[in-house]
Order: sequence, then C-alpha cells, then structure tokens
Amino acid sequence: MFGRSTTFIKYILIAGAAALSLHAAEPENAEDWLYYSRGVGLKNDGIASRDRGKTAKALEYLFMAERSGRELGRVYNQISDCFLYLDDNAKSIEYARKAITENPQNAEPYNRIFSIYAGMNKNEDAAAVLEEYCAANPDSVDMRFALGEHYLKKMNDSKKSGESFKKILDMNNESPAGLYYREYACYYLGYMAFQGNNLNEALKYYETAYELNKSNLRTTYMLAMLYMEFLNLEKAEETASAYLSAFPENPVMNSIMGQVLYIQDKAPALHYLRAGTKDNSVYGIIARGLYLEMAKKDKEAMEALQNIERYNPYTLSYHLALANIYSRSGAADEMLNELLTSGVIAYKANLRGAAMRCFRKAAELDGSLAAAFYYLGRIHEDTGSYSLAVLNYKKANELKPSPDMMLHIGYVYGLNRNYIEAFKYFDMVIADQPNNAQPYFYHGIFSMQDMNYSAAEKNLLKAVELDNKHESYYFYLAITCEKRNKIKEAVSYLEKALERSPESARVNNYLGYLYADQNMNVERSFILIRKALEKDPGNGAYLDSLGWAYFRKGMYGEALAQLLEAERQLDIEHAPDSTVYDHIGDVYSKLGKHEQALKYWKKSLELENNLTIRAKVEGLDK
Repeated sequence: MFGRSTTFIKYILIAGAAALSLHAAEPENAEDWLYYSRGVGLKNDGIASRDRGKTAKALEYLFMAERSGRELGRVYNQISDCFLYLDDNAKSIEYARKAITENPQNAEPYNRIFSIYAGMNKNEDAAAVLEEYCAANPDSVDMRFALGEHYLKKMNDSKKSGESFKKILDMNNESPAGLYYREYACYYLGYMAFQGNNLNEALKYYETAYELNKSNLRTTYMLAMLYMEFLNLEKAEETASAYLSAFPENPVMNSIMGQVLYIQDKAPALHYLRAGTKDNSVYGIIARGLYLEMAKKDKEAMEALQNIERYNPYTLSYHLALANIYSRSGAADEMLNELLTSGVIAYKANLRGAAMRCFRKAAELDGSLAAAFYYLGRIHEDTGSYSLAVLNYKKANELKPSPDMMLHIGYVYGLNRNYIEAFKYFDMVIADQPNNAQPYFYHGIFSMQDMNYSAAEKNLLKAVELDNKHESYYFYLAITCEKRNKIKEAVSYLEKALERSPESARVNNYLGYLYADQNMNVERSFILIRKALEKDPGNGAYLDSLGWAYFRKGMYGEALAQLLEAERQLDIEHAPDSTVYDHIGDVYSKLGKHEQALKYWKKSLELENNLTIRAKVEGLDK
C-alpha cells in the first residue's frame, strides 16, 4: 500500500560526485591538498574493486589531508565513508559527527549515521539523526519525507509520521521533487487516516494527492474504495474504470465497478461482479453475493450475502440484493423492509434515483407505508418539485397524522409561494397546539414574504411570547419591524437576539448596519460589523455594512473601498444588490464624482424601482 520509498544515495556515488566537485574547487598551489584527492581516488577504487586494502591506504592519505586543516568537513566525511566500508561503525559515526560539526548543512554524514543506526535496528537513534538534520535545515523536504517514512514504516508511529508529512504540505516547494514529496505526503496521510478509520480525512488527502498526480494508480485505487464507501457512485465508477484500464483483472476494482452498476440497476454489472468474485476479501464476498443474485441462484446468494452482514450491515447493494431475493420468494414483509432500508441508505448518500426506485416500489406494493410516501416527499422537496412533495407528504399524513407533518406541508406550500394553503396548514396546527411557537413563526416568515408585514409582526410576536429563547424569532421580528419603519423596536429585538446568540454573524451585522444607517451609536456599529466579518470575511452584505458605517463617519475613501469590495464579492456570487449600488452612488456623490454616482444609482434602479433612488437620478439628470 505504500508509495515509492525514499532510499539513501549509495555512498560510492556520493563519494565520486564529491571528488569531481572538489577537483573544480581545489585551491591553487596546494600540494598538501593532493593527499585528499589521492585518498578519495583510492577509496573509490577500493570500493569499486572490493579491495579493502586500497580503502585502508586511502585512510592514510585522508589523515594526511586532515593535517592541512582545510576543508575538514569534506575530509571527515570521506574518512567516515572509508570506516563504513571497513565495517567500523563506531569510527564511521565518530568522523561523521566531526563532519557535521564542521558543516551542519551537509546531508551525507547524517545519512550515513542514519543508515548505520537503521541497519542495527536502533530506530529511535536513527530518527533522532534525521530530526537533528531537519532542525538545522528546516527547508529540506527530502529529509523531512525520509523522517516521515521512518516513523511510519520502522516505528509505527503515526502521530510523528503525520507531523512530518504535514510539515511538507506547509512548505512552498513547487519544483518537480517538491511536488512529488507533497503528493506522497498526502498519500501517506491518507493511508494513516484510512487505517485509523477516519475516512473523511483519508478522502481529503487522497483527493489532494490525485490532483497532484492523476496517473498514480495507487492513489486511484484507494480513491475508488473510498468513493464506494461513501456511495459516491459517479466518482467510484470514474476511478475504478481508470484503474481497470491498466489492470482489467483486478478483482477489487471489478467488484466496485459491479456494485456501482448493480445499485443503478444496470445489466453490465454481471460482467464485473463475475470478475470480482476472484478475491477472498470483503469485496470478493460482496461480488459473489450480488453475482449469484443476478444469476437468480437465490439459495447460494443468500449464503454469500449473510457473510456481508458481518462486515458492514449498511452496505446498500446487500439490502437491494435481499429485496430482489425476497421478491422472488414471495416474502412480502421482508422485501418491503429491505426496500425501505435500501431507500433510506440511498437517500442519506444523496442517491436520489436509487432511493426513488426503492420508495416507489415499496409504495406500489403496500399503499399503507407512511415512511415510503414521506421519503418520496423529501426527495421531491430536495429537487424543488414542491407540488409533488406536498402530494406525498399529504399521503404520509393521512396514513400517520402528525402536527409536525402538517407544519411541514404548510412550509413546503410556502416555498412554492402558495401562501393561502401554507397559512391554512399553519392555522390547523395552531388550533391543535395553541402553545406551539413554531406554527406562529412560520406564519410570520411567510407573511413577511407575502409582504403582509402587519400579520408577520403579529405572528412573530406570538412566537416570542410562547418561546423567547430563539435568536431567529427575534431576528425576523426585527426585519418585520424595520419594514414597518419601527426602527426603535427593530433595534430592541436585535439586542435581544444578540443576548441569545452573541456570536451570530447575521445578528451582529444587522444590528451594526441599523446603527450606522440611522446614524446612531456609530462607534458600536463598527465593533458589531467587524465581529460579523471575523466570522465571514468575504460576505458582500457585511462589507456593505462596514462601508456604510465609514460613510456615516464621513470617511468616504474608506467607505468606497469597502463598498466596491462588497460589489466584487456579490458579483462573484452572482447576487447583485440594489442597496450596495445605491450606497456606492451616494459615496461618489459625496466625492463630487457625479457621473459615477449616476451610473450606480441607475444600476440600483435596474434591480429595484425605488422612488428615493429615482429622485436622486432625476436630480442629477436635470
């Protein structure tokens, strides 16, 4: 499961490279320095020819070079290498340490000590050497990566391994080597999360690794398994297919591809499931059970499927297969139970098509299943088919009457802008539960959308009277009061909302904006709006509020900067706002830039025919 291992450069190659680079750097008139060159040459010959005598002779020359007192880091490094070849680990470490003292940035002596300790299974000591190098050279991505691998593979220390790999992700290294190490750091972090059953985190890291290198089939393999676990069928099919294009016989990927197609009720599933049976893992067991079910070998299929339940009783394909088997055997109750279970699992995984098939079939077989109609209603509501949602919710309520269901029917009518029916259902719940604040709240919300602000205020006040703990009740009551130009009351309700939810960004912003807009308590308005922006720094509405607070302070340059940023953010969200355009026009007007002011006021009028803004435009046009 691991990626390509980082191996340390063979010392014979290191030494050869060092000799070549040294030759170019030799100082002139350095006859005594020739001892170094002769020593390195003999060492390389000795290692290449496996002549330990030459290596021992090389040491004599290198010790003579040491007496020159120059480039001792290089000299000690070569001496250490000779002792390593001569199997004197103690001396090799001693001179490697001397080399490090002379030049802490040179990786070779650290590598050598690490190699010796690792070979002796002194893994703590080996890790300490790499930690030492990383402390001296914090930007060394390759040694940091080697440290992460060592902790993971040799010491089974996921915590320290993870810390090393995460530090690599924090490094801004865009070189090919840097990208490679980032890719595999993500791979290993994903692997450790997967082993720890933290599948959400594993998916995040594997997806990042995949973005860095889509051709890495190890990553593709892991992603296919994770996508299948999360029932992301589209992505599971994409990644399993990519893997199978390189390894078409792989049973695990065939099992995953088969499951994807089986859940979608597609015939080609049979081909992949057959290939997936050639494996003894849980994937092979699932493939065998589904393959036998498709082949209508029900007795054998049941035996295989029973094994799946031990591994994961929430496997969607398992329940779908049982439903099919029970359907053929005439076990109606068991089949309905499996259809409902399958539908719920599919719905929670956002597989609306599969969920719809299950619930529809269950409802057709037994028209008394309130749960089937309820979930059909939820699916239609999720997709914006509000009329169909209401039909199914009503059927569910007929079968199993519930005030909560009636309240929700009214809510969906409201979403569909059928306010008359919405209010009818809210009133029915109020008649049944007069002390329930929720129907009054929803009545108020949709009265406000229907622009009946008097009814909205009345119902929201009743909701607050029955339950004064909710920030939302006060928040929407404040909106209603502002619409009725009852600013003092709106501010009072927002202060109460803030008491109940001091960290609410929307309450802080709205209260701050009202203070600024009314040119009252402006200093506090800055505090409130900035607190909202701390929670949501890119919110265009909150930036508009801050700009308007600056405007009220007469700080027009700062106001314009914030308002233009608000416009930019709202453009990104494709949510232009007439109020923001109006505010920008007001600032330009104060700055004497009337052409720009006129442009923005007209943009505001395009979105909302506001008489006040029209008067501004007409005043400038004259």
